[in-house]
Amino acid sequence: MTVETRPATPDDAAALCKLSLLLGYETSAETMRHRIKALDKSGGAAVFVAVHPSDGVVGWVHITRQRRLTSDAFGEIVGLVVVPAFRRKGVGRVLLNRVMMWSESHGVADIRVRVQAHRRGAHNFYESMGYTLLKDQRVYHRHTPVPDADTRPTLVD
Repeated sequence: MTVETRPATPDDAAALCKLSLLLGYETSAETMRHRIKALDKSGGAAVFVAVHPSDGVVGWVHITRQRRLTSDAFGEIVGLVVVPAFRRKGVGRVLLNRVMMWSESHGVADIRVRVQAHRRGAHNFYESMGYTLLKDQRVYHRHTPVPDADTRPTLVD
Protein backbone atom coordinates (compact mmCIF):
# COMPACT_ATOMS: atom_id res chain seq x y z
CA MET A 1 0.00 0.00 0.00
CA THR A 2 1.45 3.33 -1.04
CA VAL A 3 0.68 6.26 1.22
CA GLU A 4 2.71 9.32 1.97
CA THR A 5 2.67 11.33 5.17
CA ARG A 6 2.84 15.08 5.53
CA PRO A 7 1.88 17.67 8.11
CA ALA A 8 -1.84 18.38 8.22
CA THR A 9 -2.98 21.74 6.89
CA PRO A 10 -6.19 23.70 7.46
CA ASP A 11 -7.30 22.43 4.02
CA ASP A 12 -7.44 18.92 5.54
CA ALA A 13 -10.03 19.96 8.14
CA ALA A 14 -13.06 18.28 6.52
CA ALA A 15 -11.20 14.99 6.09
CA LEU A 16 -9.92 15.09 9.69
CA CYS A 17 -13.49 15.72 10.90
CA LYS A 18 -14.76 12.61 9.12
CA LEU A 19 -11.95 10.50 10.56
CA SER A 20 -12.49 11.94 14.05
CA LEU A 21 -16.08 10.71 13.90
CA LEU A 22 -14.66 7.16 13.74
CA LEU A 23 -13.18 7.80 17.19
CA GLY A 24 -16.45 9.24 18.46
CA TYR A 25 -15.45 12.91 18.33
CA GLU A 26 -17.70 15.21 16.32
CA THR A 27 -16.69 18.73 15.35
CA SER A 28 -17.18 21.16 12.48
CA ALA A 29 -14.66 21.73 9.71
CA GLU A 30 -14.31 25.35 10.83
CA THR A 31 -13.47 24.35 14.40
CA MET A 32 -11.03 21.75 13.09
CA ARG A 33 -9.36 24.40 10.91
CA HIS A 34 -8.86 26.61 13.98
CA ARG A 35 -7.45 23.70 15.97
CA ILE A 36 -4.97 22.78 13.22
CA LYS A 37 -3.77 26.39 13.04
CA ALA A 38 -3.40 26.62 16.83
CA LEU A 39 -1.46 23.35 17.02
CA ASP A 40 0.79 24.47 14.19
CA LYS A 41 1.68 27.63 16.14
CA SER A 42 2.29 25.77 19.42
CA GLY A 43 5.54 24.14 18.35
CA GLY A 44 5.04 21.33 20.86
CA ALA A 45 2.60 19.32 18.80
CA ALA A 46 2.08 18.04 15.28
CA VAL A 47 -0.64 16.42 13.21
CA PHE A 48 0.36 14.24 10.28
CA VAL A 49 -1.93 12.84 7.62
CA ALA A 50 -1.53 9.69 5.53
CA VAL A 51 -2.46 10.41 1.93
CA HIS A 52 -3.29 7.76 -0.66
CA PRO A 53 -2.74 8.81 -4.30
CA SER A 54 -6.34 8.19 -5.36
CA ASP A 55 -8.28 8.25 -2.07
CA GLY A 56 -6.78 11.34 -0.42
CA VAL A 57 -6.44 11.50 3.37
CA VAL A 58 -6.90 8.01 4.80
CA GLY A 59 -5.53 8.54 8.31
CA TRP A 60 -4.07 10.98 10.79
CA VAL A 61 -1.98 11.01 13.94
CA HIS A 62 -1.59 13.77 16.55
CA ILE A 63 1.57 13.84 18.71
CA THR A 64 2.44 16.23 21.52
CA ARG A 65 5.60 16.79 23.55
CA GLN A 66 4.71 16.48 27.22
CA ARG A 67 6.64 17.79 30.20
CA ARG A 68 5.84 16.55 33.67
CA LEU A 69 7.30 17.26 37.06
CA THR A 70 7.35 13.51 37.68
CA SER A 71 9.14 12.37 34.51
CA ASP A 72 11.41 13.33 31.68
CA ALA A 73 9.77 14.80 28.57
CA PHE A 74 7.91 12.30 26.40
CA GLY A 75 5.87 12.23 23.24
CA GLU A 76 2.21 11.41 23.60
CA ILE A 77 0.05 10.20 20.75
CA VAL A 78 -3.28 11.83 21.51
CA GLY A 79 -5.07 10.48 18.46
CA LEU A 80 -4.53 8.07 15.60
CA VAL A 81 -7.19 6.90 13.19
CA VAL A 82 -7.24 5.15 9.82
CA VAL A 83 -10.15 4.73 7.40
CA PRO A 84 -11.54 1.19 7.95
CA ALA A 85 -10.85 0.10 4.35
CA PHE A 86 -7.16 0.97 4.84
CA ARG A 87 -6.64 -0.73 8.20
CA ARG A 88 -4.19 -3.66 8.39
CA LYS A 89 -2.47 -2.36 5.25
CA GLY A 90 0.45 -0.52 6.84
CA VAL A 91 -1.06 2.96 7.13
CA GLY A 92 -0.90 2.98 10.95
CA ARG A 93 2.70 1.77 10.80
CA VAL A 94 3.61 4.62 8.42
CA LEU A 95 1.97 7.16 10.75
CA LEU A 96 3.80 5.75 13.79
CA ASN A 97 7.10 5.94 11.90
CA ARG A 98 6.39 9.62 11.26
CA VAL A 99 5.68 10.07 14.99
CA MET A 100 9.03 8.47 15.86
CA MET A 101 10.88 10.84 13.50
CA TRP A 102 9.07 13.84 15.00
CA SER A 103 9.80 12.67 18.55
CA GLU A 104 13.50 12.21 17.82
CA SER A 105 13.70 15.68 16.32
CA HIS A 106 12.05 17.08 19.47
CA GLY A 107 14.42 15.32 21.86
CA VAL A 108 12.08 12.70 23.28
CA ALA A 109 12.83 8.98 23.30
CA ASP A 110 9.72 7.80 25.15
CA ILE A 111 6.41 7.74 23.24
CA ARG A 112 3.16 7.01 25.06
CA VAL A 113 -0.41 6.50 23.95
CA ARG A 114 -3.68 6.13 25.85
CA VAL A 115 -6.19 3.68 24.42
CA GLN A 116 -9.77 3.23 25.57
CA ALA A 117 -10.32 -0.12 27.26
CA HIS A 118 -12.90 -1.30 24.70
CA ARG A 119 -10.64 -0.67 21.67
CA ARG A 120 -9.06 -4.16 21.61
CA GLY A 121 -7.92 -3.76 18.00
CA ALA A 122 -5.93 -0.68 18.96
CA HIS A 123 -4.36 -2.55 21.90
CA ASN A 124 -3.25 -5.31 19.54
CA PHE A 125 -1.92 -2.79 17.02
CA TYR A 126 0.24 -0.90 19.50
CA GLU A 127 1.54 -4.11 21.06
CA SER A 128 2.47 -5.38 17.57
CA MET A 129 4.42 -2.15 17.10
CA GLY A 130 6.49 -2.74 20.24
CA TYR A 131 4.51 -0.69 22.75
CA THR A 132 4.08 -2.20 26.21
CA LEU A 133 1.39 -1.56 28.79
CA LEU A 134 2.63 1.02 31.30
CA LYS A 135 -0.44 1.25 33.55
CA ASP A 136 -4.21 1.07 33.71
CA GLN A 137 -5.97 4.23 34.76
CA ARG A 138 -9.24 6.10 34.64
CA VAL A 139 -9.58 9.55 33.16
CA TYR A 140 -11.95 11.93 34.91
CA HIS A 141 -13.42 15.04 33.36
CA ARG A 142 -15.02 18.19 34.71
CA HIS A 143 -16.12 21.04 32.49
CA THR A 144 -15.68 24.50 33.96
CA PRO A 145 -16.87 27.30 31.67
CA VAL A 146 -14.24 29.95 31.09
CA PRO A 147 -15.49 33.53 31.44
CA ASP A 148 -14.73 35.93 28.63
CA ALA A 149 -11.70 38.20 29.00
CA ASP A 150 -13.77 41.17 30.24
CA THR A 151 -15.16 39.33 33.29
CA ARG A 152 -12.20 37.04 34.07
CA PRO A 153 -10.63 37.83 37.47
CA THR A 154 -6.98 38.82 37.50
CA LEU A 155 -4.67 36.74 39.66
CA VAL A 156 -1.82 38.47 41.42
CA ASP A 157 1.27 36.50 42.46
